[in-house]
Amino acid sequence: MTSNTARKEMLDSIHDLMSGYLADECPEDENWEDFDPDIDRLRGEAGDLLDAENEILATASTEPTRFMVDIEFFSGFDRFATETYVVDAIDWVGAKNRAFNLADESPYSNDRVPDLTRRAFDRTGYPQG
Repeated sequence: MTSNTARKEMLDSIHDLMSGYLADECPEDENWEDFDPDIDRLRGEAGDLLDAENEILATASTEPTRFMVDIEFFSGFDRFATETYVVDAIDWVGAKNRAFNLADESPYSNDRVPDLTRRAFDRTGYPQG
């Protein structure tokens, strides 16, 4: 667990505990900020920090994953070649795009091939052979 994730979980727990306390203990005819202003202020601060932490986690760069991508080359509906590329990417879409870019340099990616098309398959985690 990353420190950002741990901090988010801790802030979420604190916010929930304070909200639960106020919801359980505050009389229905009284506002939380009037019933226990210190706890309500701290609950608000925890909520603000939680929002900031969520934003950091949402925009943080994720560690790339190593993908094994098969690019199949077709002439019309006939597959005539397959090449495997190992690429690092954040997700499958990024891996597929990187593999297609590498396949552009393949000898099979040739304008003389009639009706040339290509397909990508995620082979990550599949036994090779």
